[in-house]
Amino acid sequence: MNLTSTADGGIELHLEHQAEWLMVASILHDANRPGFDLAAAVGARMADTEDWEDWSEWVLPDLREGFQQHLRTVAAAIEVGAQQGFIQPGTVVIPRDAFFDWYAALNQARLALESKYQFGQKSRIETEDTPTKRGAAHFRSQFYNFLQAHLLDRGLG
Repeated sequence: MNLTSTADGGIELHLEHQAEWLMVASILHDANRPGFDLAAAVGARMADTEDWEDWSEWVLPDLREGFQQHLRTVAAAIEVGAQQGFIQPGTVVIPRDAFFDWYAALNQARLALESKYQFGQKSRIETEDTPTKRGAAHFRSQFYNFLQAHLLDRGLG
C-alpha cells in the first residue's frame, strides 16, 4: 500500500493486494462490531443522571446517525476504489472534505477494538507469524492510527 497526495490536498490509498483491501475494509467491520455502541459509550456518564431520559431521546439518536454517516462516507470511497474487485489493484481516494468523516470512522474502529481487546491493559501483544485475533486486531488498530496521523498531517491539524 502506498499513500500519495492528490492535487487538491486529499489522500490516495493505492492498494495492490487483497490483504490491503481487507485491511481497509476492516475499518467498517471493526467500527460496526456487534455489542459495541459508541454513542452509548460517549454518553455513559449520563446514564446515572436525571438527564438520561432526555439524553437518550434527543442526543443518542443524533450521535448514532452521525457515526453511521462517517461510516457511509468511508464505505462509498471503498466501493468506488474497488470497482475491479477486492483482488485487483485499485485506489481509494480520500478527498480533503472527507478527512473528518474518515478520521471519525477510524476512531470508531479503534475504540471498538480497544473495548473488546483492552490493548492498554496488557503489556505484550502477540507477534507470531500466525497472529492471534488479538494480535491481528492490534495490528489493525495501529494501521488506523497511522491513517489518522496522515489525515491530521494533511489537513485536520
